[in-house]
Amino acid sequence: MNTRTSIATLVLAVAAAAPVAAQQPTQSLPPVRAQAVLHVVDCEKRSLPSQREVGEWTGQHNFSQIYDTRKRLMAEVGRNCQKPGTEQVQVVSRTDTAARGLHLVAVNARPSY
Repeated sequence: MNTRTSIATLVLAVAAAAPVAAQQPTQSLPPVRAQAVLHVVDCEKRSLPSQREVGEWTGQHNFSQIYDTRKRLMAEVGRNCQKPGTEQVQVVSRTDTAARGLHLVAVNARPSY
């Protein structure tokens, strides 16, 4: 077999194998879910996050928008603190394929037995 025949045979073998490789399903990775606690509010001693922090969490740069966002966030914290047994509320940044943004998680810091 000379070099030309070897190259031609190799090209034909690759061309024949290409459709088989294309038929195999590609494997995908599971969706990424990330969560980070940004701020913890004690319901008895509530503290406001700074406007700079809220701006960083939300990606906002306008002072009025940040002020309004913080006001809505703290109103939601207040509603969550009214729930029986809730001692803390966590401001959580959650990112996954379905949702992205700030979420609140009501936490009972001392479980009752």
